[in-house]
Amino acid sequence: MQLPTPAEFLASLAHQEEEDIPILSRPAIEDSRREKLRKFSKGVATPLTKSGDPFISQDLLCKYEIEVYDLDFVTGRPSHGGRQVLIPTAAYKIEKCLQLTKPWEGGGGLVDFTKRSWKSDIDEPQHLYTIIKRYLSTPGLEDETQPSLLSMTPWKPFVNKYGPLRQFERGWEAHDIWRYTMKNEENEDIGDPSVSHMTCFVGSAPHLVEGEVSIGEMTTIVSLPMIYASHYKDLPHRPVGVTLISSSWRSFRIVQGIVDIDQSHIEIRMTPIMSFEEGVKKNWFDFLTLLGWIISTPVGEAE
Repeated sequence: MQLPTPAEFLASLAHQEEEDIPILSRPAIEDSRREKLRKFSKGVATPLTKSGDPFISQDLLCKYEIEVYDLDFVTGRPSHGGRQVLIPTAAYKIEKCLQLTKPWEGGGGLVDFTKRSWKSDIDEPQHLYTIIKRYLSTPGLEDETQPSLLSMTPWKPFVNKYGPLRQFERGWEAHDIWRYTMKNEENEDIGDPSVSHMTCFVGSAPHLVEGEVSIGEMTTIVSLPMIYASHYKDLPHRPVGVTLISSSWRSFRIVQGIVDIDQSHIEIRMTPIMSFEEGVKKNWFDFLTLLGWIISTPVGEAE
């Protein structure tokens, strides 16, 4: 089955009702902005994501001048000295908060990886995402006034309603889209336009390969900025940072894309592949650091 290209995806946005796009406000799009989006979609995004292979070839990366750099898992700093976009919350701070909420005591049948057999490789990351949401959203059990870890921050998840970001035929799917939020006049959480960063969990059946960008990772990285930019009249939000928690089987890594639609340029940053093969509890520091990426501190504001 031929999947929708980013160009088709972008065209489909024009037919969506406003309520279908809960993460962003939707002012009119200037013709110049639409043209830049079309150029980026047709000239860069579509060729990168239409391949039937599970990973983006080195030839394509070179053709579109996409640099791939190392990313430090603990500090969030890129190896080449480029602009840092997120500072992960330190693991010790996450642990202090979790000692107040104790999500591991909540019951509900949530178990670690090693205690259950799953049907496919993509079921494992889906379960990891369930664990992540549980640890972030559980309020204090003994004291009902103790807020959850997530509610202490401006970060909020918005449901992924975009078909091209859920490609089961290719063995991957993007889950909720995390935005740094603010309150509108109705006291509702909306994306803060001064912070362009987005975070997303991507689960894949194909096992991650060190140094290679998967089709699911690349499609999410190029699609989210197009969604973001298409919902604003002006373009004060470039470049846009997309941070992925990318997982397959019991392994994961952080993949960060810096996308400049105006310049049709993409930069990729990746941490090494890490494992929860022995379960989350046996890799507790990595799990705490992983949570810290979701509720990280943005660096700078959209210009």
